[in-house]
Amino acid sequence: MPYFLDSNVIIGYIFHATDHWGRAAVLAFEDPEPNHSGFAVQRECFGLCNTGMGKVRTIQKAVVRALRRVIYNLKRGRPLSQIAANFDGDDHFQEILAEIRVVATGQSNRTTDAVVLESLQAFEVEVVRRQEIVRTNCAWHRRTAYYPDISAVLNRDISDSDDVTVVLDAHDIALTVPDLAYVSGDYNHIVRHADTILTHTRIVRVLPLGRFLPGSS
Repeated sequence: MPYFLDSNVIIGYIFHATDHWGRAAVLAFEDPEPNHSGFAVQRECFGLCNTGMGKVRTIQKAVVRALRRVIYNLKRGRPLSQIAANFDGDDHFQEILAEIRVVATGQSNRTTDAVVLESLQAFEVEVVRRQEIVRTNCAWHRRTAYYPDISAVLNRDISDSDDVTVVLDAHDIALTVPDLAYVSGDYNHIVRHADTILTHTRIVRVLPLGRFLPGSS
């Protein structure tokens, strides 16, 4: 069963260590089923014409800025535990700092800021690597048809018009890719309206991203 990947799957895969859906997104993306997506998702993630101005670049800059702030404070003598308190509520960034703390503890000959700098550099390399994997291991489609009747029905149930555009992209792909399943972590606009989507498009299943986690059904 081939997959249509929503933007949250792409983002989760690229930022697997810092994104809420990271683990599930990796499992979905690396599932042996073929991956497909559309122009709206591509534009949201990577910017118009892959200009690097999409969500991927925005998130990358935010994480890099946060790690640089950590380095800045470490060099001024603040302990990592105190710095981590400033990220209270950001569970995934707390996990990154916890991993850094473990590495720094095990390498007493190195300063903690040097360990964080190495983590920052590794993060940037990994983001670039995963972007290339996404671009080469997902078939990207550009829709030319409008489907106004389907759009009208979807817009009655799905309040976000951008989400409707993505569903129409998936429908367009499903016309030539049989048994296409829509994978999404958007439970409010997509998963919640699975019945409407399946009734009015050629998509055969809507798969909540969480189902890819071990123990989920």
